[in-house]
Amino acid sequence: MQISKITLPVLTGITKPSVKQNSIPSFGLKEDTFQRSAEIQRNGEKSFENFSRWQQRNAYASRPQLKGPLLGAGDEAKVYAIDGTDNWVIKQYNRSEMIPLSIERPVLNELTDIAPDINIGQAIAKLDVPLNKHMAAHHFILKKQEGHPIGIPVERANSNSQSDELAHLRTLRELSKAPQASYDRLIDDITYIDEQGLKIKAGNPSNILFDSKHQQFNFIDVNDAKKDESNQYGEVLYALLDGKYAQHFKAVKQQEAVQAMPIFRPYAEYFEADSNSNKIIEKYFASMQTKGKKFTQGKYFNRLLASDSLDKVLGSKTVQGKLESLQKMDLV
Repeated sequence: MQISKITLPVLTGITKPSVKQNSIPSFGLKEDTFQRSAEIQRNGEKSFENFSRWQQRNAYASRPQLKGPLLGAGDEAKVYAIDGTDNWVIKQYNRSEMIPLSIERPVLNELTDIAPDINIGQAIAKLDVPLNKHMAAHHFILKKQEGHPIGIPVERANSNSQSDELAHLRTLRELSKAPQASYDRLIDDITYIDEQGLKIKAGNPSNILFDSKHQQFNFIDVNDAKKDESNQYGEVLYALLDGKYAQHFKAVKQQEAVQAMPIFRPYAEYFEADSNSNKIIEKYFASMQTKGKKFTQGKYFNRLLASDSLDKVLGSKTVQGKLESLQKMDLV
């Protein structure tokens, strides 16, 4: 299959590939015919065609520095802004991998857009950058998403940092106050992504963003990896509650309360987090009921049942008791 390519001026830079390369021969803007009631946006302006036009007008590829300010970082990669545009960002892998490729100038490769009608922060292009006569490296261009991560990155799940504690409390507070419509849209979005056979990597809460301005949840790092038949409602709820970090936070606050004199502050933070988590769960459940959706068995749903996260809302501390309550609510 032929890959659409554009030869660019010389530049330098190193990244690592992770997105399956494929061919999309057409180079014109596609007609906007997609219609949905939910708020996952179809971002025609963020297509590969528009990126290639933008970079040619702005001589992006000839810049000595491709990366703008750092936007986010994880174990595998870092994501940077691209100066001069709010439509795309650039991703660089922490372990850059050189590949055998003989090119004299950078080549822009169009990648298969796994969801061309929506924005889930997916890659739409790869820059092959020559390092020498026989080797090249990669940069990946992604559709930009708006918002801040809803949780502490999974690699810091056992963090005792005060800044992480404050971020956890602040985000739970914000999500608990989000309107019911935000959760209705979220359930619609999860359903749509499920129907497309895409995988939400919500095990890491930083892969879900909350746009405070528009009161909307947005996804990043969604991929087309094959998944089992279970849906992803449980995984996303696990992320909204800040998953593994939330359990660590509770344990730390309980220990601080035992050791502290007075004990008011640790318990106040514990109960604030608990109260706001319950509000999030109630809104999430309500939207699932409104949309007629049910949880299916899966790793993260089972973790929720085994933890104390659902105890108060479901009125039980046992897995069987929580399952019975969910059955009565028509959620399993």
